[in-house]
Amino acid sequence: ISRRTGAEIYAPREEIPYIERPELHLRSLYGLAYPPKDSTIRLLLGDNCRVDHPLEQGEISIEGVKLKIVSLPGHSIAQIGVITPDNVLYAGDALFTRKTLEKYAIPFYIDPEETVNSANSLLKLGVDAVVIGHDRVIWREDLRQHVDFYISRIEAVGDAVLNSLDRPLSTEEVVSKVARRMGVQGVMLQYLLASTTIKGHLAHLL
Repeated sequence: ISRRTGAEIYAPREEIPYIERPELHLRSLYGLAYPPKDSTIRLLLGDNCRVDHPLEQGEISIEGVKLKIVSLPGHSIAQIGVITPDNVLYAGDALFTRKTLEKYAIPFYIDPEETVNSANSLLKLGVDAVVIGHDRVIWREDLRQHVDFYISRIEAVGDAVLNSLDRPLSTEEVVSKVARRMGVQGVMLQYLLASTTIKGHLAHLL
């Protein structure tokens, strides 16, 4: 978009390295080594994109349009939401609907506690509609049921992690056991995403 239109790019400060060099995001999912080559991981590799302006939480004006930036971490380090003048929240991946969760057995997030907090915060912003990255627009009156269902899935992953620890296991053994139990497909992309989510739950048990 930037190359075609000359549009300036805004992004949260902490996310800028991953946007300007998407390879860093891919490597971060595999202990900084480059994952084995697999056609599925191409979905995580976009083009390098220069960010012109770092974003902070609060009110900003871009080309005369007033926007409110809200913090929605959990899915990524510094995910944000953007509230537009017509009271619509663009929430990225702060929320997944049942349709998406039926497709992906273990949703991707890096911190389960922050993810739950961000999902709950959507209910407190008073917006009329929420636009998410992987499904349709969610209207205010339907938001609660989607948030509750998403949180129930996060809790289910946490329970699966805890239940896997019936004997001493390595981290990779826990990842493998939980992924199999929850029906994760055996492709590299799904392994990388599920592994990060499961490790996030393990970290919160310590």
